[in-house]
Amino acid sequence: MTTIRLAEIADIAAISEIEKGFYGADGYPSAFFYQALSQWPQWFLCAEHDRRIQGYLLAAPSNNCSELWLMSLLVASSARGLGIGNQLVTSFQNHCREDRVVHQVHLSVAPDNISAQQLYFNHGFQITATKYDYLGPGQDRLLLTWTCI
Repeated sequence: MTTIRLAEIADIAAISEIEKGFYGADGYPSAFFYQALSQWPQWFLCAEHDRRIQGYLLAAPSNNCSELWLMSLLVASSARGLGIGNQLVTSFQNHCREDRVVHQVHLSVAPDNISAQQLYFNHGFQITATKYDYLGPGQDRLLLTWTCI
């Protein structure tokens, strides 16, 4: 069984391991996760499956207080296919609806990451732009937006 809940300090080591396992040296360092938990605790979710952290979702406020940026969603490779990404996005969207301040959520996704795109499309996100070199040379991204209704 999977439980989606707010992340806690005790979860950071496991979240950092998931990040490192997927992105290696290019991933967020653990210090970033500690800072994110301090700054945006209400937008930092984790997925606990079989008593282990198997994924996380992190969002942060935009300059506009009614908008968020979904900065990262990652599921451990050993837990893919269990619906954890779907559960994280569903919980996040429900939290956005309950918040009543958030009206839009934005994110960027690699054009070749079809599985992530499909996850987001299944949750109502729509492509709003294509940005070339968005994360540096050759790091193009699709910008997606979900309107909270």
